[in-house]
Amino acid sequence: MPVANGKSVYRNPYALPLAFSGQNDVNNPVFTGNPFAYQEAAYSQLLGKKVTLYKRVAYKKTVQAGKVTYVLNSKDKKNPLYGNLPWSQAGDNVLEINWKVLSNYAGWLSPSVFFIPVQKRTRVTLKTKTPNAYQAQFYQLDLQKLAKASQEIQAKAIKQISFKGLRITFTAIGKKGKASYAYLEVPVKSGWKATNNGKKAEISSYLGTFMKFKLKPDVNKIQLTYTIPKLKLGSLISGLAALVLLLVAFWPKIGQRSRK
Repeated sequence: MPVANGKSVYRNPYALPLAFSGQNDVNNPVFTGNPFAYQEAAYSQLLGKKVTLYKRVAYKKTVQAGKVTYVLNSKDKKNPLYGNLPWSQAGDNVLEINWKVLSNYAGWLSPSVFFIPVQKRTRVTLKTKTPNAYQAQFYQLDLQKLAKASQEIQAKAIKQISFKGLRITFTAIGKKGKASYAYLEVPVKSGWKATNNGKKAEISSYLGTFMKFKLKPDVNKIQLTYTIPKLKLGSLISGLAALVLLLVAFWPKIGQRSRK
């Protein structure tokens, strides 16, 4: 897109559509501590077949006083390389990639998965007092496989979708004789209510976060409306509290008048 305000904006060819449909009943894959395996499990459910996006990268580990270093065995500069160091205990650590400090690690608001530029001698160093508290995970993403998987999902995109205030409306087509689902990348939370063709519809979740709807055969016009949870109760309590404050403020004056 054209540069605006000194910023360049690019379209992500791997991004999934905001809403899409399919015949796969996508649920919530179990996270076992490996984010790369979890992402593959998520895509496998979305596509209804086994998907492999990453390959494990071998490394050599060296432990010295106050730091642990991983030298990675990868020369592939076309596909992004990532690391993750799940920790058994938090610590005041510093993460270096190719001799450059990236950030603190295993602490408050520190990253988990991090990007690693591939060099002739790619290395990751963690300055830490507990070098044995980390189980290293290094994986390289196959962009061609990710593109193919993303394109299959993009082909199922729901394009008739609109946003008006606190209301989302979209139309999806359900297959006859087959279970069909619509997926919407809006987080599930209290306050959302849904209807399908004017009748109350159930909001389920997939991937532990987003909305899923079971479709009926033919046309499904789904409408979502959001209201702030407990808004009426909160307004009532606020009104009563304001009334009490007014009484407390004016009660001495009322008492003085009554005595006169």
